[in-house]
Amino acid sequence: LIAMHGVCIVGLGGYANVHARELQRSKRARLLFSSRDAAKAKDFAGKYEGEPVGILEEVLKRKDVDAVVLCGPHDLHVTEARAALAAGKNVLLEKPMARTSAEARRILAALKPGGARFMLAENYAFLPHLPILSDALARIGAPKNILARHWRRYRPVGWRLKLEQMGGGVLEAGKIVILQGV
Repeated sequence: LIAMHGVCIVGLGGYANVHARELQRSKRARLLFSSRDAAKAKDFAGKYEGEPVGILEEVLKRKDVDAVVLCGPHDLHVTEARAALAAGKNVLLEKPMARTSAEARRILAALKPGGARFMLAENYAFLPHLPILSDALARIGAPKNILARHWRRYRPVGWRLKLEQMGGGVLEAGKIVILQGV
């Protein structure tokens, strides 16, 4: 028998579809969908054979939810991740982790030994060529210049246009950025 895990996707913007699709394919997740917009949660539940649920605070009280995937605006990452970890829920947090390094440290401070697990949804960290590049940089030394290139064209919309919600800087612009040390 395959163990089923209750996984709630919180924040149902565009990227939530990617997580829902992959979790549905896994056949190991019982999907739940949380949004401030009840109609959106219902739509996702119908599309991905899941259950629409209330706001995050309600989700965190449920015993049948093992993990949350947090896909909301960046200004919610700290409060949502800390609340989920405090409730004993495993957390997959869509990137960026936070708007500032201080916010990221606040999330990490919520982790307890033997408690809920936390992972940032940054798959680039697992690409096979990164250890090779890391070793090369260790031999070459610290980069003197960094060139950032956009993976694809991207035009921010909605909350991504608001500095207080989005954060700042090229690494937090909601797109994949490739950094090349020169």
